Amino acid sequence: MSNPVLGGQTPLFVVLYLGRLYKGDYMKEGTYMITVVGRLTAQPGKESALAEICSSLAKETHEKEKNCLFFIPHVSTENSAEIVIYAKYVNKEAYKVHARTPYFQEAKQKYAKLVEEKENEILDGELVVHFYKELI
Repeated sequence: MSNPVLGGQTPLFVVLYLGRLYKGDYMKEGTYMITVVGRLTAQPGKESALAEICSSLAKETHEKEKNCLFFIPHVSTENSAEIVIYAKYVNKEAYKVHARTPYFQEAKQKYAKLVEEKENEILDGELVVHFYKELI
């Protein structure tokens, strides 16, 4: 089947999100898209600063990482100190690349001074993230 938008080719997968068109056959055997969930809780009085760091990181990630399909920080409607980051990468290696970028490392240093160290959030100074793969 021909697709005129994509130059006559229909790729194996096409993902359209936030105005970004990603196409590729990245779903090779043994690889799969990965969803990453991380949760941060700001120290009292540090909520706005943490939200700004997470928002800036999301913007830079979206602009610079073609293998990150989305990176969206959320603030709890019940507790403004709680931020959940929900991101999707084409594979786990793409997340590892993200974690090594200078802007992620800078954000990590900044937020480490602003968050509560609690189980399942920060462990030995590192953000604990949870990885998920889609069922369908």
